[in-house]
Amino acid sequence: MNYEPTGLMEPMFPEGSHKELEDLVFDLIQKSSALASQIHPIVQASVGDLVRSMKEKHLMLIHFQKNIFFGFIMNFVKNCPMISYLLKTLKVNSFF
Repeated sequence: MNYEPTGLMEPMFPEGSHKELEDLVFDLIQKSSALASQIHPIVQASVGDLVRSMKEKHLMLIHFQKNIFFGFIMNFVKNCPMISYLLKTLKVNSFF
């Protein structure tokens, strides 16, 4: 898979004070640790497997939709007389 450089997502934090965000993150880590300590290790492993599986299926769906959209656009461009004319006029041969 090709990923965009993370630098394109900058700034990652909103401008100004991050104290409220830091407090929320700290609280989330505390609560998730407390929850994890109460769950049996076998259940923890099963939940991890389930989340990984869901993530993989989600990524495959995104990839599938991206390919369908790109294929649609390419077919449209190839079959559109105006765009074909412009590409030929501009001598663009490597587009397809």
